Amino acid sequence: MAADRRIPTALFGLGRIAWQLEKDPLRNKPCSHAGAMATVRSGRHGVFHITSICDHNTQKIRDFQKFWKQPITCAERDYRAVFKNAIPELAVIAVSAGSHTAIALHAIESGCRAIVLEKPMALSLSDARKIASAAERHNCQVRINFERRYHPGYVYVQRLIASQKFGELRAIRGRVLTGASFLPESSNAIPVGPLMHDAIHWIDLLLWYVGHPEKVSARMIPAKRIRRDLRIEDTAFVQFQYPEFTATLESGGR
Repeated sequence: MAADRRIPTALFGLGRIAWQLEKDPLRNKPCSHAGAMATVRSGRHGVFHITSICDHNTQKIRDFQKFWKQPITCAERDYRAVFKNAIPELAVIAVSAGSHTAIALHAIESGCRAIVLEKPMALSLSDARKIASAAERHNCQVRINFERRYHPGYVYVQRLIASQKFGELRAIRGRVLTGASFLPESSNAIPVGPLMHDAIHWIDLLLWYVGHPEKVSARMIPAKRIRRDLRIEDTAFVQFQYPEFTATLESGGR
């Protein structure tokens, strides 16, 4: 029997971007991590082998097992238990943003060779630096999932800007209106506002299109209507100053 040359992969978090978006009839496919891994093939064989899955919600574990239809060696509710079973070569981390740092660091220090980490990388600059530093020490490849950079429509816009087909940029305005702050299912998870949950895609595209700004300023409107103790915003207004123009962003919309 030929050796299995597929990449042993662990999938952490079994929500929308992990696989559930594949059930949306209006979306182009693949549109999730599992969907993409099922699509990538080398000849007649798949490239990725999902050997481990992890989610605190046991129903999501059962639902994914029905969807995937292939044997999964390890299914756990605690991410640490996954690494006690076996060390995957690739860890795909699609949990809520507040858990990114802990799982990414554990995966790196356990010996994972590569990590695909959902956006945002972390909820603070210090945590992002911890991940980057650990990855460098352990020679682990870490990639943040900003998939819009690969969408033909956004690539076309980038080329238009670079070519100056319509002249020099004078201003950039963006609105990412989601209507509410994002609250994770688990009461123990750290919530995030719409700026970090959705509008961060817009910010990543801005950096790709025109580079880093000279100055950034912002005004946040707190999400008091949900829970007064949450330090997250319902709406954010952000201004990015460049030498020749200004980019403005409104996110949230409440």
